[in-house]
Amino acid sequence: MKVTEFSVRNPLVVLAVTVTIGLFGMLAYASLGVAITPNVNFPGVVVVTVYPGADPETVESNVTRPIEDAVATLQNIDTNGLTSTSGQGVSIVTVQFTSAANADLVSVDVERVVNGVRSRLPLDVEAPTVTKIDINAQGVATVVFSGQQPLTVLQDVAENVVQREFNAIPGVGSTNIRSGITREIQVLVDEANLRARGLSITNVIGAVQTQQLEVPAGSITLDGRDYSVYFDSLANSPQQLQNLIVLQTPNGAIYLRDVARIEDTYRKRNAIVRVNGQEGLALVVVKLPSANTLSVVDGVKQAIERLQPRLPANTRLDVVVDASTYTARSYNTVRNALLEAMLFTGLILLLFLHTWRSTLIVLVSIPTSLLATLIMMTVLNYNLNLMTMMALTLSVGILVDDSIVVLENIYRHLDLGKSPYAAAIDGRAEISLAAITITFVDVVVYVPIAVMVSGISAQFLRPFALTIAVATLASLIVSFTLTPLLASRFLGQGQGSGRSLMARFGRAWDRGFIFLERRYEDLLRPSLRHRWLVITVGLASFAFGISLWLMGLIGSDFFPSGDQSEVDITLTMPASTSLEATNRAVLQMEQLLGGYHEVRTVYSVIGQVSGAGPGSSSNAGNQAQITALLVPPHDRGQSSQQLGAELRQVFTGALPTARIQIGVPNAFGFGGFGGQPIQVQVQGSDAQALNQLAARVEQAVRGVPGAVGVRSSNDNIQTQLRATIDWPRAADLGVTAQNAGNALRAAIDGYRSNATQLRQPGRTAVDIRILSANAATASIQDIATLPVSGANGVVQLGQFTEIRQLQIPTSIRHVNRLRSVTIGAEPGEGVLVGNLQTALQARLAQVQLPAGYAVTYGGQGAQGGTAFRDIFTALGVAILLMYMLMMMLFGSLVLPLAVLMSLPLALVGAFGAMALTGTPLTLFALLG
Repeated sequence: MKVTEFSVRNPLVVLAVTVTIGLFGMLAYASLGVAITPNVNFPGVVVVTVYPGADPETVESNVTRPIEDAVATLQNIDTNGLTSTSGQGVSIVTVQFTSAANADLVSVDVERVVNGVRSRLPLDVEAPTVTKIDINAQGVATVVFSGQQPLTVLQDVAENVVQREFNAIPGVGSTNIRSGITREIQVLVDEANLRARGLSITNVIGAVQTQQLEVPAGSITLDGRDYSVYFDSLANSPQQLQNLIVLQTPNGAIYLRDVARIEDTYRKRNAIVRVNGQEGLALVVVKLPSANTLSVVDGVKQAIERLQPRLPANTRLDVVVDASTYTARSYNTVRNALLEAMLFTGLILLLFLHTWRSTLIVLVSIPTSLLATLIMMTVLNYNLNLMTMMALTLSVGILVDDSIVVLENIYRHLDLGKSPYAAAIDGRAEISLAAITITFVDVVVYVPIAVMVSGISAQFLRPFALTIAVATLASLIVSFTLTPLLASRFLGQGQGSGRSLMARFGRAWDRGFIFLERRYEDLLRPSLRHRWLVITVGLASFAFGISLWLMGLIGSDFFPSGDQSEVDITLTMPASTSLEATNRAVLQMEQLLGGYHEVRTVYSVIGQVSGAGPGSSSNAGNQAQITALLVPPHDRGQSSQQLGAELRQVFTGALPTARIQIGVPNAFGFGGFGGQPIQVQVQGSDAQALNQLAARVEQAVRGVPGAVGVRSSNDNIQTQLRATIDWPRAADLGVTAQNAGNALRAAIDGYRSNATQLRQPGRTAVDIRILSANAATASIQDIATLPVSGANGVVQLGQFTEIRQLQIPTSIRHVNRLRSVTIGAEPGEGVLVGNLQTALQARLAQVQLPAGYAVTYGGQGAQGGTAFRDIFTALGVAILLMYMLMMMLFGSLVLPLAVLMSLPLALVGAFGAMALTGTPLTLFALLG
């Protein structure tokens, strides 16, 4: 071909291009990020709205439903992609879009429609926060700050020193502090004093709001210079707040100090952080999506060394959760596998080609193709992860094929007496059409996977498929240019003759190979005479291989398991359990974990559990998360999965009233503190009928063999004190519902807003909270005697309300704007997620559903099933494309079928090996 002839005639051009590819390839390798997972472009948005003091049902009706109705008008929302949770004082609406949506603009669209319903939300609802879900922004390190100093001192240093140092590290997106304490200025109102002066707590709130402010007044010009003008009445110390005037009376002013006590203190503690029994606080370092995990964590460790001399005495910073450890181990394992594949490829080539020169030609061609692939990976914004590294490793075999075929044909032309120059050109040209066709056959196997797989699975599979396709095409170009050029310069006639050690070895190897060829011919002749027997044996073998899967001897799972030396434990105590009681249960669990030599570190967070976003959290006093960090796999006798199964039994027996969820991160880091891998969502409109159906579904799930840790979102019930207004009596007393509600909330939870803050230069702004002095010890009687301002003076809350106890859910979940109950489960020891998902769907297919109610599936099990269906469809399309390409090459409709008949027989060996070794059919196995 002209390309080959040009390459052979112009070696300097090819050399220049090859060197350029080498240089840019090495630069690309150095710049590519290293992570476990690919960069996932997840078009999702979460809307968080705080409604202080509101119960879940109030949040549902007044906040969640208006926001859901607004968001539902947007296009490209995924199936079951609109979900929400209405909890105590907070609404969380999550929107997941299809891949057709623009991931960079969805948050703008959501914010636009949410702003459109702001006027329909209650006045005291805080502004909704719209955040794009970025899976790539992962917490890569958790640093615990502890020592022999008060927690308040650690908090101050963490906020104003450590957090800022970490945020300055290249590649760090944010650093989130988990301590359970938050500094605030508390205005503790004396209710008896208020009553004596004819005031209520709302008077205090109004005074702080109207006097604690700053107003930009514009700008003026003096002597040719512009000056901005501000009115400032902000207090910059707690002492200055004392002089605020609450009310002017004929007898003089009533100051804030007269009716309240002002303290620079901390909010009621909502979390406890502990490492190996010592309390402290945690800083979760979240990397930017494009950042390299290894370099970010290394930067954190270097920052700790710089910070240590500046910390208070007897304190220290320790990295307890380090994502780089497993990332580096996985990366090094795959990288070594790639290097070993190239090394063994070279040895095999040496055995068959018998010359060092031929082997070196191939070993130069392979890295050149791989370096060109790395350049394209940089252009496509890929990183070095398990998927792309596996693609590079698998592509080595394809890269070798192109060069070997070319070299073998060049050797044949050399044996015909041609010069190396002519042999290189003619040998490449003779098989050019076949080489191009075969290369495109390889490409069409993987391109449909990149195009046809949808959802989150596509984000993992597309980099794998396109990396192999790019490597294959790069290999084709190299085989037309660099390989013939090197062959024309380094190969010659008669290299297999002579008395050298390699020549003698080559002749002996060829004699042995000829012997095998003749034995194969002896086997082939009777096979051709008994065609139907061979076909029958082939069909029987295929049926046997498929039966191994159908009989359940080959399990199925979405992602392969991986031992990250970590067991994640989620503890949920009965609803309304206090933080202190939950802490006592966690101490018991920590003591049990201390008895296992496999556990090196126990990191516990009680009350402040991980939320939906990276590094985010939500407060729940009855919940805790415990991370058991293990010694390396080679230093223990059981895997993390086996230890997790054992711990589930131990903890369930020790804490019978608690719900224990054990998660073991798999090869991609999923399956830890995330949702349970098996999730069943029961949807309907009527709450009572929905709960009854959910109870039946939960019972069915519990009956599925291998399902453990079954839990329902309906299990969380809390006790509420509700003050119901007596409207005629309130009217007689001249009291409005708004004044009464505001007074009650301010007295119990306290009033705060972004407008009421203490601001000091160079330091974090501190909230000012106004609340009753006895809020922490309030009783039903205290609530009944709460003073409320009315038109006829100050009255007590109990004079116009009925106070009673109710049982309400701690949270209410919606899927597609319908109430939903989620039943979750985990696979027991030795049970695979895919097998459990199949068995569960078969069992639930027998449950009769009323009209208007539905059962859907979520979690890793459902995602795996969808991904497998998409991959099988893509493989079907790939086989069809392969057939058409070979049909064009062979010029026959029948010959391609003969080649494709080898595919079913390949399953016999694959399934047989998986059944013998106990290897499940995972995403990796299916792609291989």
